[in-house]
Amino acid sequence: MRIDLVRREVNGRDGVLYPIDRIEIANGAMYFSRVGAQHPAIAYQERWLLPALGCVVIRWTMREGRAPFNYGWYIDLDGIEMSDEHWTVTDRYLDVIVREGVAYEVLDADELAEAIEANAVALPDALATLRSLDVLCDALRRHRNSVTALLGEFAPGLPV
Repeated sequence: MRIDLVRREVNGRDGVLYPIDRIEIANGAMYFSRVGAQHPAIAYQERWLLPALGCVVIRWTMREGRAPFNYGWYIDLDGIEMSDEHWTVTDRYLDVIVREGVAYEVLDADELAEAIEANAVALPDALATLRSLDVLCDALRRHRNSVTALLGEFAPGLPV
């Protein structure tokens, strides 16, 4: 995924360019939101890019009549590169879902293992992902599984 700050658009993982409705950068983190037009159940999405934590936090608003997912937050453990014109996000395979104030669950460890075996992810990137996971899980425990509180710590000054 690549966020173009000048053109205010994001190149999604599907390769399609989407306009960004709102974008804010503060304290080394970014928030952006956009319409979820390509997804049949998602009306709107918000993302917080947290380079210091090595992750992207996602919250979806469902289309009218669609049931919400059984979790409130989806967190991608990703590599994030920043410049004045673009922020680039690289998938590092691990994900975490969070039920606000209740629990979190790590997903896709098998995908990371397979990517390492297939040399699709370099060992330093895999190690960075595991270290990010450790810091993220520690922060979630410290904040009693509250992503809202986590964002207050790692993305101060951005919308929540």
